[in-house]
Amino acid sequence: MAFCEPLGIGSYIGMFILPAIPFVGFICLPMWAFVGSVNLNKKNYACAMLIMSLIAVALWIIIAFFGFAIGGSLLNDLFNGYY
Repeated sequence: MAFCEPLGIGSYIGMFILPAIPFVGFICLPMWAFVGSVNLNKKNYACAMLIMSLIAVALWIIIAFFGFAIGGSLLNDLFNGYY
């Protein structure tokens, strides 16, 4: 196991703020995760954030699908007069 230098406070602040900026996060996180010359702590953080983002997007799609299905069913019943 290789030793890596601990990150400073400024690096942690940047790691939390940069991915929150639209489009910048889509660039920073994959670069931190897949480029070989990045600090191991930053690489692990980026990988974890990418996995969590993919899970969040998948859950959002599932919830939106069921929401539209239920909403469409309710509107169909409303317009057909079934209460």
